[in-house]
This record gives sequence, C-alpha cells and structure tokens, in this order.
Amino acid sequence: MEAVKKRAELEERVRALEEERRRVLAEITALKSSRRLEGGVARLGLNEHQRAIYRILEAKRRVSSGRLYGEYRKLVPEPVGPRAYRSYLARMVELGLVRAVRGRRGRRYEVI
Repeated sequence: MEAVKKRAELEERVRALEEERRRVLAEITALKSSRRLEGGVARLGLNEHQRAIYRILEAKRRVSSGRLYGEYRKLVPEPVGPRAYRSYLARMVELGLVRAVRGRRGRRYEVI
C-alpha cells in the first residue's frame, strides 16, 4: 500500500514538473521572438547566479561544466561553491532552459 502511495506522489511530481517545463518553454519561445530574453529569464524565477550561468551559455553556445564554472566565477562577485553550482544547473536542465550533453570527458551544457 505504501509503495502505491509513493508511486502516485512521484507521478504527480513528474506531472507538475512537466507542466512547469511546458509553461517555461512557451514563455521562452515568446520572449525569444520578441528579443527580450534577458528580462524574461529574470521573470522565470532564476536567481542572479542562474542568470549569470545562462548569459555565459548564450554567449558560448556549448561549454564544458568546468569551463562554465570558471567563467561563472570570473563573472559573479560572490560565486557559490561547486555543489550549489551543480544544483543550479540541474534546475535549469529540469526547466528545459539548458541541455546537458555527455561527452567523453564529462558534461557539456548548451542553451536549448
């Protein structure tokens, strides 16, 4: 019984995330077409660190995780540690803003 309840909760969370992802992608598409993406990313609920990461990815198109973190540390006055950085990237991937591409030597990230 407990397993069934757990599964239902997980399925509900997946549905909620998919709905949020669709909403965010529709918003991004509309913003890109109007060429107001920078203000739009701020409205998506991303914090200043995530917006900085997104700006770097927009400029570079595809960057390895290590290089992206180095660029981010140069750009932001008070950068977060590696663990929070990975968490921010994971959230951006979850929202469908960024794609993680596995390579021979680690991950690379790119704007969708």
